[in-house]
Amino acid sequence: MRAWCGCVTFNGVKRALLQTSCLLVAVVGCATSAAAPTDASSPDSVSSDATDSAPQVIVGGANSDGSGFVDWSGGAARPAIITGIQGGQHVYVSVRTRNLNPQQVKITALVATPADCTPYAPGPTNWKVSLRSDGVWLGYQGITAFVADPCAVKDQRVRVKVEVTDQNGLTASGQADIQPTWTGTCP
Repeated sequence: MRAWCGCVTFNGVKRALLQTSCLLVAVVGCATSAAAPTDASSPDSVSSDATDSAPQVIVGGANSDGSGFVDWSGGAARPAIITGIQGGQHVYVSVRTRNLNPQQVKITALVATPADCTPYAPGPTNWKVSLRSDGVWLGYQGITAFVADPCAVKDQRVRVKVEVTDQNGLTASGQADIQPTWTGTCP
C-alpha cells in the first residue's frame, strides 16, 4: 500500500494534506500545500488551484442499503456498522472523483485509528469497478470497509481512507473521520 495516510498522490507527485500526517508509512518529499483541502471528505474543500486537472477524491458514506452518497465532512458522521449477508461487519463507503479515467479503477478502502493510521482488522478491501456519473462527479457507492471487531470501534473516532487508481496509473487519496455506531452485543 502506498503512503496515502495524509498525502494525496497526483500523477506520481505527493502533496501533503493540512490534516495531521499519519505514520502508516514514512513519506519523504511530501510538500505541504496551502491549497490542499483541509477535509478531503467535503465537496467544497476540493482544491481549486493549479491542480484542478489533478485527480481528486471525496470520501463519504452511503445509506444503510449501500446506495447514495452521504456527506462525511466535519468528522461528526455516525454511520452504522452493518452485518453483511456473509456475516462480516462493515461500514458503507462511497466516493466521488474528478480527473480519473472512470473505466476499471481500483478502489482501496481502509478503517484505521486516526492517531497513527493503524489499520483495524481485517485491513484494506480492494474493488475493481467502473465509476458512474451523477452529472457532476464520477463515483461509486456501497464500498464495504470491513471491521472485524465492531466493539473496538463503536462510538470511537476512526479514519476511513480511500485510494482510487485508474487504469492509467493516476491515483487520488482521501479520508474522512467518523464515529461508527454498533447495535450488536459487546463483551
